[in-house]
Amino acid sequence: MSDQTIGNPQCLEKLAKKNPKYEHIKSKLDTGPNLSNFVEKKLKTYLRYSKEELFKRMKVTALAKLMLQVASIAELEENEPGKKQPDPGVVSVQPSCFHRSTLQSVICGVGELDLKSDMQNAAKETLVPTPDLADRPYPDCPYLLLDVRDDELYDHCHIISSHSYPTISLCRIINPYTKEVLDYRNAMGKIIILYDEDEKLATQAATIMCQRGFENLYVLSGGLKAVARKFPRGMTTGSFPAACLLLPVSKGKKCCKVQPPPQPAETRQRFTSDELSILQQRLEEMNNNSNTSSKNTQSF
Repeated sequence: MSDQTIGNPQCLEKLAKKNPKYEHIKSKLDTGPNLSNFVEKKLKTYLRYSKEELFKRMKVTALAKLMLQVASIAELEENEPGKKQPDPGVVSVQPSCFHRSTLQSVICGVGELDLKSDMQNAAKETLVPTPDLADRPYPDCPYLLLDVRDDELYDHCHIISSHSYPTISLCRIINPYTKEVLDYRNAMGKIIILYDEDEKLATQAATIMCQRGFENLYVLSGGLKAVARKFPRGMTTGSFPAACLLLPVSKGKKCCKVQPPPQPAETRQRFTSDELSILQQRLEEMNNNSNTSSKNTQSF
């Protein structure tokens, strides 16, 4: 008999080919504290997932933290020392070359070269007013916030830096998406967040958009109702809808808070310094309350 072994001894070292059909299935074995488990737990604290939903969810507190980070980074970049900042009210325009009349216009007796008028027009074009800083979005903003309610409701109240994008826009056969939506669609490092009053319209719109190929789509959990409960000031402009301010009572009746006179919403893309400080203070209050509650539960 020969001393040769049966089979290849390295066959056990071969790795099985991965089947893309089962790539989404993860092991339920707890491997202990490691980096992947830590990152997954951190994501679950800010985002919520559901097996039946094609999109992801974002908490209102996570959105507030994201807004503060974007505003602080934009302020640092724009106020960077040594960087020349343009005047927000005036932008310089290079005077264009004098338009010389064509042969046909000269024949007709119009369009002759007039140095004096051209110089006056060039002087007028050197100072052109630009939109205020509040109307301009943050540079390289990583999120696009879309209000899927009707335009009338958007004009009464909406989250600052959001764009109006009613759900009826998805029913269009031609150009169902705005330029901003196309720029953020599946872009690296950017997300799209949908919201409404109670996330009913937002979930429907998000499902349709995910079925059409959107992969970086989020829905704001709770909508404006959650914003009114956690951030009554600082995050929105205008007056909250009455449905967002109703609180249930134990007797089965509903009591309504005393509402200030309604104010129209402002269309702007940036937060003021006061609004950012209000958001920061509110986040610190909620963090302190959660820490005290956790300490009380541990004491029992």
